[in-house]
Amino acid sequence: MKKEEKKSIGSFDELDFNYFPCTKEIFKNFINTKKVILYIALVVFLLLITSNNYYFAILIFIFSLLYVFLNLERERRKLLGDFISNNNLSYQDSIPMKEVKGNLFKTNYSAKIKDVINGKYQEHDARFFYFTYTVQQGKNTIVYDFTVLEVFFDKVIFPYMHLLYGNRFGFFSNFPKHGKREGNKREVRLEDEFAKNFKLFVKDGYGIEAMQLFSKEFLNFLIDEKCDFSIELNQDRMYIYKRYRIGKKEELKEMFETANQTIKKINPLLDRLGNDFSILKDAYSKKYDKK
Repeated sequence: MKKEEKKSIGSFDELDFNYFPCTKEIFKNFINTKKVILYIALVVFLLLITSNNYYFAILIFIFSLLYVFLNLERERRKLLGDFISNNNLSYQDSIPMKEVKGNLFKTNYSAKIKDVINGKYQEHDARFFYFTYTVQQGKNTIVYDFTVLEVFFDKVIFPYMHLLYGNRFGFFSNFPKHGKREGNKREVRLEDEFAKNFKLFVKDGYGIEAMQLFSKEFLNFLIDEKCDFSIELNQDRMYIYKRYRIGKKEELKEMFETANQTIKKINPLLDRLGNDFSILKDAYSKKYDKK
């Protein structure tokens, strides 16, 4: 899929999810369009097995798997193209790691960002993408996948604030297991009803502001809606992410609704908090832009 030319871009808060390439739709479309070929391959495979021709049966099985894999990916990209076109968004195959600023991405391991969908969120530029990094542990290779929504703010420079869902030990926890630690951060103790689901880390000296943004009302919303996303504010960006590739429309809708509620919470506070945070601009540019 080629990068599209820039145009009047669509909004993430008004998405039509009909064409989103969720796992169920990909398989459904693939089966509907390729069922004759799949049926023939199955019949040939069974005939070879019953005639004890195992060598050719194995070859048919391997080629069938390759055929399925390649066509599932082709179907996914077709649906993705329809989703982008139908919502008036733009697409990039990938972007350099240096374009993102969140603590999630600060890893020394091989990492990449792909399937980048560009749009708007209310008055903010935004983009949705998949982030992957690979860890080699002896003979084992572990791949960590994340689904990420990035929202840009041009009126404020945030101190580091990170509301993390889950715990450090769960396999699907959103805790970055290999990210570099943000300098001069501390944990803000949450009430017990929230502490079992979230942990909040902030730049030292900004605990009060963090509690205004991640208020009891907002945390109750996340719990009531069963939102298992992490939220990071860092410099001029907000990141909302989950620890695997989202493959269901319902989960994607939850991610964008979480973003919607977060932006509604942040926007009214920007003028006041923007003045409080403005002194950070020089500090961030000197300390972090060099990394």
